[in-house]
Amino acid sequence: MTRMLPILILCAGCATAPKPATVDYIAIGCTAPTTNEDGSPLTDLDGVWFWRCTNTVDWWREGFVPATPGENVSWEDYDYPNLPMAWYTASAVDSNGNESATPWMDQ
Repeated sequence: MTRMLPILILCAGCATAPKPATVDYIAIGCTAPTTNEDGSPLTDLDGVWFWRCTNTVDWWREGFVPATPGENVSWEDYDYPNLPMAWYTASAVDSNGNESATPWMDQ
């Protein structure tokens, strides 16, 4: 399984722009994939990992959300107010532990 997931910022305040002083957290969301890289139906999805980077180099898994194919999932980052800046991405994981590609893995 090698599928990138698009990320949607669900709350006010972009991680790469100045943040409002009143932000308590940021919600990151995506739609879980429905197909494998080869186009076959994804039948063994376990969930989605949300990743965060604060320096454009070091990415860390921050939150796992169980998911079914096509499900909209989100994760709330309560550390966000304490960070000067952050970038986010997500990866899908199947029931065997295989993880999808993410943007920094493709470079």
